[in-house]
Amino acid sequence: MVKVEVATTAERLSTKAQEVERLEEELKSVRQTYKLSVDEAQALQAALDDARSNSDRLHKESEQVVMNVNGWVDEQKYVSTSSHY
Repeated sequence: MVKVEVATTAERLSTKAQEVERLEEELKSVRQTYKLSVDEAQALQAALDDARSNSDRLHKESEQVVMNVNGWVDEQKYVSTSSHY
């Protein structure tokens, strides 16, 4: 009877050891996936920051172009009305 209990306990221990090993491998895989996800999120954040910076720069440049065009139009109007006098 003791031999049967020892054998059963040894089998359970072996099964639990295999389960622990499987879970450790799964944890390792999850950690790797997590690290890759964090790296990708950081890269995406950097790309987003660059895109925002470029958008701000383009917006400022567009405003400058509009101001220049408006100034040119005003000059043309002035020159046009001045030449009639």
